[in-house]
Amino acid sequence: MAAALDQALISALNWAEVIQKAASREVRLAGLREDLAAAGLGFEPFTTAQAETAGRLWAETRQLGLSLGDRACLALAMERAAPVLTADREWSRAGLGLDIRQIR
Repeated sequence: MAAALDQALISALNWAEVIQKAASREVRLAGLREDLAAAGLGFEPFTTAQAETAGRLWAETRQLGLSLGDRACLALAMERAAPVLTADREWSRAGLGLDIRQIR
């Protein structure tokens, strides 16, 4: 999985989710961002255009129960024409024309 981080991207909105989940599990947060950046993960701002895409995706994905964070991730992938790595099998059912890859 570490190889998947090389040149991977995460939006600031999704990074906030990572921090929240890590904190709830009492994971040491100091240096986490720097360690992931050193492994090749890029941190991207959550833009107004991505917010609009994520908002519009609600209508297309609401039957799948995708969260705002899920849709933010998909919006970044759509903007960059990039593949998506996820453990959520529902994303593949969204029919958005994205390259969605299951990690487990």
